[in-house]
Amino acid sequence: MSFEITIAIPVYNRYISFEEAIESALNQETAVNILVVDNNSDHDKFSKYVKSLNNERVSYIRNSVNLGMVENWNVCIEKCVTPWLTILHDDDWLHPKFTEISEKLIGLYPKAKCITAICRVGQNINSLDFDVSKDSNIISLGKNSLLYDNLSPFPGVLFNVSIVKELKGFDPAMYPSSDLDLWMKIVRIHQTIKILMPLSFYRISDAQTTNNVINEIIMQSEIIRAKFYNGFFLRKLVSHYNLYKIFSSYRKFPALCDLKTNNIDRSFNFFNRMKKVKLLEFGLDLMLKFFRRINYSKVGKL
Repeated sequence: MSFEITIAIPVYNRYISFEEAIESALNQETAVNILVVDNNSDHDKFSKYVKSLNNERVSYIRNSVNLGMVENWNVCIEKCVTPWLTILHDDDWLHPKFTEISEKLIGLYPKAKCITAICRVGQNINSLDFDVSKDSNIISLGKNSLLYDNLSPFPGVLFNVSIVKELKGFDPAMYPSSDLDLWMKIVRIHQTIKILMPLSFYRISDAQTTNNVINEIIMQSEIIRAKFYNGFFLRKLVSHYNLYKIFSSYRKFPALCDLKTNNIDRSFNFFNRMKKVKLLEFGLDLMLKFFRRINYSKVGKL
């Protein structure tokens, strides 16, 4: 059975939140394909659970060998039979209206090749963080917008499959920032629409891969962004400040990330010193807000 959208869930061994993730896919208010791609786990819990669902919308495939996390994402793309795909990690969650609202945006903006929304981050889902009853602005992202922000921590990004195949999918060489690398490529050449409505959840936990490689993520993100600085010092400064803010946000979860080694580069030490002077920090925050604002345009309301 084929619809407009596929929700693919790449899995490997970790099962703790998988049922919650797949239930969020099943609970979408519009029917979608659901594809579970098992990267050769050491157990058969995923296949047994999918079989127990007895739902023709849900399919399961298992790689014959472990391909690595990024290549498993590419298997999701390769096996997708619908025009649009979103990848949902096994510990993340989608709001029931995610696909319904995404389909509306696809209809409203036919030139768009990527659709996304606000993603909440935390350890547990709080229903109060997901008020979708209010009208929300819709913005079109400029080609430099991801120098100052991430498209999403990952869940809640819906992309056109044919376009992503043309871009050769996720590049394993860019790990652990292969997602940012692909989003950057899409945004720079194709219209990307974002609705300022919370429709997905990114879970931070001690079982999460990100916590083990946060330093590497920041460094690789800087390498990816550096290709587009074009020698503009202020652009580079504000982009570094954004990375610093992302890194510092993990202080909310001190047990999960050791921030005592946040000397990834000299700019981070510089920003640490700047924080002691509130006026300077306020100025940097204003500049970051300004650079974000000039790199998107409001195109509508939903």
